[in-house]
Amino acid sequence: NVSICTQSLIHSASLELDEASSKLSVLVSILMFMTGVFLIIVLAFVIFISRQIRRPLTKMVDLMEKQQSIPPQGVEELRFVASIYNTVLEQNQQTQNKLSYDATHDALTGLFNRGAYEMLIESIDTEHIALLIIDVDLFKQVNDTYGHAVGDKVLRRVSEILKDSFRSVDIICRYGGDEFVMIWKENHLHKNSTVLFLLKQLIVAPFEYKTNQIFIRTSIGIANYTEKEDSTVDEYFSDADTALEEAKKLGKNKTVFFTAEMREEIQTKQEIAKILENACNKEDGFYVLYQPQINIATGEIHGYEALCRLKTVKIFPGQFIPVAEESGLMAKIGRIVTEQVVKQIVEWRKKGLPLRKVSINYSVAQM
Repeated sequence: NVSICTQSLIHSASLELDEASSKLSVLVSILMFMTGVFLIIVLAFVIFISRQIRRPLTKMVDLMEKQQSIPPQGVEELRFVASIYNTVLEQNQQTQNKLSYDATHDALTGLFNRGAYEMLIESIDTEHIALLIIDVDLFKQVNDTYGHAVGDKVLRRVSEILKDSFRSVDIICRYGGDEFVMIWKENHLHKNSTVLFLLKQLIVAPFEYKTNQIFIRTSIGIANYTEKEDSTVDEYFSDADTALEEAKKLGKNKTVFFTAEMREEIQTKQEIAKILENACNKEDGFYVLYQPQINIATGEIHGYEALCRLKTVKIFPGQFIPVAEESGLMAKIGRIVTEQVVKQIVEWRKKGLPLRKVSINYSVAQM
């Protein structure tokens, strides 16, 4: 009985499969037929349009060969074809202009974008320019407090102030985020330049948003052209960026001009960072001094402060600690010092010396 039932099911399934295959074949045939009809219609339409365009042109060529005048009807057809051709050319030109504009301008502010800046700076005579990098202070706070729509309004306001403050010959770019770059042409700037004073006055003026007053502050780094022979455009931008970072360190809302001393300071910091990196990768790169802490009343030592020192290079902690903080090495150095202090306490215990507390300095980043 089971065998008969199985055979019956197989036979039924086979019949359904044949029926489905037959329907699929019919459907495929219909689709192929419709596709063929569609292609024929498209081909016919293309041929028709081609003849409509070619006919007046052919007539014009024939008449020109026979040196006969063109009939009024032919003139109208030629004018129609010419108008279509001109329309297509205008649309193509408009499209090309828009693509070119979009490729070189910031969509939010309408200023030149970073790509445009990199192209323009290469073609400018850098001997008589000043380069400014302008950063909107606490912009993230504005976004977080009022939303990105208000943040966009802040950026548009700053861009409008920049356009109103500078001359048409100057170049203003939105370099990215809340950062703007301005190329002041044909002259250098100094701290008493009128344009900088006016710029600050315009920016600090608050603008209203609903019931709130939003205050904008900016940090500005400026690099004037120097006579250094091997300076490049990239170094020029780096100099302005260094001045900007210095402005932020001074408490923001400051304007700082780049100086040669800043470049030397950066080079020194880079050299110290390399020394610290190498010291961290060695087992004996650092050593610890123990400064006694004395009870004034009794004159007895009641503890020590662990002082970290570089072993192979004489650099004061006041020099290398800030660099370690900036380069992210402070936590690693703190672990090395801690390990050395623990080992030292073990040595004192083994020698039977009295154990006293040891104070270790930790940075906020390490905590």
